[in-house]
Amino acid sequence: MSTLDIARLPDAVAKIVAAAVPATVVLRVDRLGRLLEAHGDASTVKLSGLGTGKSVFSQLPMLEGSDLGDRNHWACIDNGAGHAVDVDTVPGELDDAWIVLVSVEDRRLAQQQQQLAANEARLMNQRQQKLVDQLVAARSELELRRREAEEALTDKTRFIASMSHEFRTPLTSVIGYAEWLSTALDDTAQRQSRAIVRAGRHMLSLVNNLLEQAQLETNQASARPDCIALRDLVEDIAAIMAPLAAEKGLAFAAFVDPQLPERLVIDEMRVRQILINLLGNAVKFTRTGSVQLNLSSQADQLHIEVADTGPGIAEDDKGRIFTAFKRLEGSQRQVGSGLGLHITLQLVKLLGGSIGLDSEIGRGTKFHVRLPYQDAPAEIPAAASEPAAATTGQHLLLAEDDPDLVQLLQLYLARAGYVLTIVDNGRDAVSEALARQPDLVLMDFNLPIVDGLSAACQLREKGYSGVVVALTGATLDDDRLQAVEAGFDGFIAKPIRMPELMATLQALLA
Repeated sequence: MSTLDIARLPDAVAKIVAAAVPATVVLRVDRLGRLLEAHGDASTVKLSGLGTGKSVFSQLPMLEGSDLGDRNHWACIDNGAGHAVDVDTVPGELDDAWIVLVSVEDRRLAQQQQQLAANEARLMNQRQQKLVDQLVAARSELELRRREAEEALTDKTRFIASMSHEFRTPLTSVIGYAEWLSTALDDTAQRQSRAIVRAGRHMLSLVNNLLEQAQLETNQASARPDCIALRDLVEDIAAIMAPLAAEKGLAFAAFVDPQLPERLVIDEMRVRQILINLLGNAVKFTRTGSVQLNLSSQADQLHIEVADTGPGIAEDDKGRIFTAFKRLEGSQRQVGSGLGLHITLQLVKLLGGSIGLDSEIGRGTKFHVRLPYQDAPAEIPAAASEPAAATTGQHLLLAEDDPDLVQLLQLYLARAGYVLTIVDNGRDAVSEALARQPDLVLMDFNLPIVDGLSAACQLREKGYSGVVVALTGATLDDDRLQAVEAGFDGFIAKPIRMPELMATLQALLA
């Protein structure tokens, strides 16, 4: 095979060769495909055994059957030897033809790499799409599980709230009757009745803790600041805690800094629960010595300090003492549910405050709580600690289906001078209120036949313009909102504190 010389080639063939890469072979054959002459290096296109007079179809089988008298072009085909070539056939001037073979193996390899990359990209896209689909499915499943968990938490909160109501109604009777009897008994019986009151209030604090925990878990808790008499609150708490401390031989003292205002705006229920939890723990875990409560004002914050001479808390335990259901090792710290301090922490955060402690083993513990508050408006008068008796014989309609609570309320309301009409269901509450037009309707939420909320709505729709007060063990924020929307003017939570009830009635009827 001679060296490729473009000058010796026909113009049509020379143009193809000139435009091609260096690895080019040119064959001149007759119309039967027998080789007449060859130019170029046959090895560059993986050809061998070519000989003059021999058929090229044995080396180039892809050309067999084609008409060499026609001009043809095949791009990037296998030449039969596993090598990619561009093939052109050009008719000759005589009874011959020219075959131009241009090596395009590099191009084929590049195309294969491109195709491989494209295939891999497609596979990767498919895998990626599968992962995306799996992620979307996982997110959907997670969202479903999240909603189910939230619904379960909400259901649990509702269940606990319902059970709280069931506890609060009999607790009202237990505490109320014990308080009533304590005024008419001898000293020994009075001490016993006060013990019943303390036990009832302790049970109430446990119920409140469970309800608070459930509300906090579902983000249903919110602060409800109101104008309160701080010293009355402290006296109330001291009346609960001092006897508990005395039973264990502990000294109990409560101090309120004279610089604190008589009345301030803060969430009384949550502050009460914080004090009960901290003081309850202090009394519970202190064997000898004292428990002390100090309240002062520091940097426009209410500073609560609860100090005891109990066993103290180890340094390693301080970081987990506020964790729910965690109880410290040792007999002194394994009593209780492990919820009190956790709930206290959550309540402090809810009120925008902070809590910390100082403690040393064998030297007692001191808790510090700081809560923001506002001064009460000057025009709001302090509520009397003992309500005055009604003087006008005002007419009250009491709608309550618990007979023990009805009898208890009769005792207090009759002594206060109110005239009572009593019904035990919502349907009768509506009909009696419309017929008798009482000055005030005191109505439970959970009444038979027609519930209290529906009864209040009916009263307002039918034109009753008197005062309607909710009397209920339901204490969730949305319960209060529903009460307002239904037309209630006030909200008394069970167990009823009789001084609070009387003060509320007098304020609403003033």
